[in-house]
Amino acid sequence: AMDKAKEAIRDNRKGKKKL
Repeated sequence: AMDKAKEAIRDNRKGKKKL
């Protein structure tokens, strides 16, 4: 679960930075 959460957070941060 931690791995999945970390991946989701990283994706969200990357997406926000791209935006």
